[in-house]
Amino acid sequence: MSEDRPYDEGLALERTALAWQRTALAFAIASLGAAGVFIPVGAPAVALAFGGSAFGIATLAVAALRYRAAHRHLHRGGGHLSPGLAVAVLSGSVLLLGVACVVYTVVIGLGRG
Repeated sequence: MSEDRPYDEGLALERTALAWQRTALAFAIASLGAAGVFIPVGAPAVALAFGGSAFGIATLAVAALRYRAAHRHLHRGGGHLSPGLAVAVLSGSVLLLGVACVVYTVVIGLGRG
């Protein structure tokens, strides 16, 4: 690290952005695959699967915006970035979607069993 750069010029920011992109795309694609599997189960299951895909795409968009903000911030210098509120809200939403999927699975499992 040189004296004129207030940050490490390594690729940590890019690696983090790529990890978020991989995770978001995997989540979206897995949700679309689940939608195809859940068609015989019913519309609510397919809606949950498409909801997961929408969250995956939203995560991809938030990750891209966050990367750009962090990149601009590093090149302008300054203090800390704002807290990752959007990332936290999106993560909480995905968690709630997962809970909804588990509840739906248990209700369907109890209804058929």
